[in-house]
Amino acid sequence: MKRVAIATAITIAVAAAALLAYGAWFVRRAVVDDLHVAVTARPAGRDAVEIEILATGSGDGAVITEIDMERSLRDGLGLRPPAGFVLEALKLEPREQGDEDAAAYVSRYNREKVRYTGRFEVSRDKPAVLRFPADHLQAASGVIRLQHERKIGLGGSIGFASVTVGAQGGR
Repeated sequence: MKRVAIATAITIAVAAAALLAYGAWFVRRAVVDDLHVAVTARPAGRDAVEIEILATGSGDGAVITEIDMERSLRDGLGLRPPAGFVLEALKLEPREQGDEDAAAYVSRYNREKVRYTGRFEVSRDKPAVLRFPADHLQAASGVIRLQHERKIGLGGSIGFASVTVGAQGGR
């Protein structure tokens, strides 16, 4: 009986030490592991808008998961989504059902903006290019916003980067 109690105490102590060590590693990684994502519009000829994305810092890179822009920009430039992305309307979260303010925001957002969802991997310190096929490159200008995500330990982070494209945006 005494041996079982000692073995149980040792097991609990080892498990507690492991949890503390992981917690310290996770907090250190979340604080020290910094990621910077820069986006730049670049010339792509006459049939596309290209955005160069560079993820720097001590992170492992990022994944672009969402792109949004004003409908007027999409329509004015004749933009189509990059490969791997599809048009998807913003939806109310289940917890927002019945919230009039949230419903009004989602309705206004979907009326004024377009949202593409997908996955585009950006490795650390290696430029990656998102290519939007386009019909009228000089017909409009505006901002494209990218949402990027990455995994950190058991959690993760979400960030945003924006770039101006079109007639006055680096074209």
